[in-house]
Amino acid sequence: MRRRKARLAFLCPGVRLRAVFPECPLARAVQKRLASTPLAALRRLIAPAADHALREGCDDCLAVVGSILDGGEPYADTGGQLWPHEPELEALAPQIAAKLADMPVSRRRMYLLQSRAACTRPVVQALLAEARSRLSTDSGQAVEIAEVAVFCADNVRPGQYEESVWSDLQAIALTGLGGAHRRDGNLWAAAEALEEAEAAATLGSHHPLIVIGLLEKKGWLAIDQGLHQQALELFAEAVEIAGAVGDRHVCGRCLYNHAAALEILEHYREALDDLHAAAMCLDIEREPRLGLATLLALSNCSEGVGNFDGALAFLDRAERGWIRFMNAGDRARLSWNRGRIHAAAGELAQARSHYAQARQGFVELDYPFDAALVTLELAATLAEEGRFAEVGELAGEILDVFRAVGVEKEARTAVHLLREARSVAAVHRATAAISRLRGTVRSSRPGR
Repeated sequence: MRRRKARLAFLCPGVRLRAVFPECPLARAVQKRLASTPLAALRRLIAPAADHALREGCDDCLAVVGSILDGGEPYADTGGQLWPHEPELEALAPQIAAKLADMPVSRRRMYLLQSRAACTRPVVQALLAEARSRLSTDSGQAVEIAEVAVFCADNVRPGQYEESVWSDLQAIALTGLGGAHRRDGNLWAAAEALEEAEAAATLGSHHPLIVIGLLEKKGWLAIDQGLHQQALELFAEAVEIAGAVGDRHVCGRCLYNHAAALEILEHYREALDDLHAAAMCLDIEREPRLGLATLLALSNCSEGVGNFDGALAFLDRAERGWIRFMNAGDRARLSWNRGRIHAAAGELAQARSHYAQARQGFVELDYPFDAALVTLELAATLAEEGRFAEVGELAGEILDVFRAVGVEKEARTAVHLLREARSVAAVHRATAAISRLRGTVRSSRPGR
């Protein structure tokens, strides 16, 4: 029961699980239909109760959904022990990784060549954790640290590990490097690293967690490349494998990824089913920020199906429960999301206010591309009120930013059209054209 509380309460902090006989009608409805519901339809069955638990913190719904998730057969642990135990190195590894991350490049290579501890599995994993921790603040530095992890994996002493373990280590290091390159905007380098990771994995143990990690990174790269259907298929494969692994959190993470691809394809109802199930599986202690991301995705998909009140409720819960995990970029994006919801609901004054907050936040963070995209949506709300002169002024600002960051000429052409637009339809055509180019824009700038 303690583990179930920890897992469920991460989206609803402070809740208490009630007795077996729920008062909430949504929880009672789930209980009543459970026996006659096929396993394949379980996610859709729990969706209303999960939604109520996540938005309102309903104890009854949490208890009912939790009992369903924990009441069946446990997942089969098909993976076995992934790594040999190295307790002394595992204790020292975080310190060694932190030292390597902050060491001047001129000294780092000499240290790596002389140290017997650096080129080991615990240090490689600690370096990858260090790289992940810096992805949202300095993606270039995250790439540099991940490259050190790959160097360490490649230079393991002969005989230190079995061949399959060494290949597994290279695979996870290259997978981490591919993810860091993707976040840094270098999609070509990301694809190359993931291709190498796949080759290393074929020589390894084929452990499902390594395969899942590789599929996830390939899926997100496909999204950035605009290959959304391919991403959906990669994530679906990861979900299938995760279902056979004895790790519910991994299954929740894979469901979240699958939902992300569905959201991009505008399959919002299917995405919501995945997200509700994911939220009931994720473990906050392992990946705290994934809980925040799940709430934001629930908000986006609720907006997509026209449930604007529900979308705002998810943002409110994210703000209340996750403020300690948020950085300045998160807060700016939260304002951006609020602006979108109010705009979709026709509440233009509120939308403008939140867009302005988001735009200012991105300017202060020196995120010019994000600031330009928010400005683009702000222009669309001004057009709805017939304020085309102001739209033209904003278009000029967006054009200056796009020129400075090297956006492709197709996007700049669309902004020129926006500048001259004198109808709501023309503004929406121009903004839609730019939105379609977002993936191409990022792919065109590998050095970012």
